[in-house]
Amino acid sequence: VETAVVAATVLPSPKTESPTIQQSRSGSEERFHLEMIPHELKGKGIVRLLVHNEGNQNSTYTITGRDTNGEVQYGITQRRLRVSAGEDDSVDIEIAPQKRPLLGRKQTIPFQIYATTPTSEPQFETGQLQISPTIPLWILLPLLAILLLTAGAFAFWPPVSDSDNDKDGIINAD
Repeated sequence: VETAVVAATVLPSPKTESPTIQQSRSGSEERFHLEMIPHELKGKGIVRLLVHNEGNQNSTYTITGRDTNGEVQYGITQRRLRVSAGEDDSVDIEIAPQKRPLLGRKQTIPFQIYATTPTSEPQFETGQLQISPTIPLWILLPLLAILLLTAGAFAFWPPVSDSDNDKDGIINAD
């Protein structure tokens, strides 16, 4: 009969609100942390997620992206990343908005990139995607001013006299 010693240690994780659980099975530990570069993108771009396997066993990490309202597209070409014990590896992820607003102001959408293993709590890095509208709000004010000035000019323009009473093609003086 084989006996396995199982121990669990709860440690705070620097990137998650919940602690990372290290499980030990016959002396093996699973520990990792993440880094994401860059944290801010304008329009769309690529972030690189670095996975640092600090444990003493090889691990396979599942990579996912999430945001609150589903406003971000995640182009994750490699959803599973195998990292040897004590090693680092990375995956590039394309981040883009689901749609770009036609009018309005710039929007900042927070997003998270998660990594987890079958036996670990998920860890994540948070980023921000800044989206500019197709037509910025500030451009509407000059267009509205031009429209109002044009309408005002026609409203107060003196009327053209049609005093060709005798229908000979020459405008007569009144």
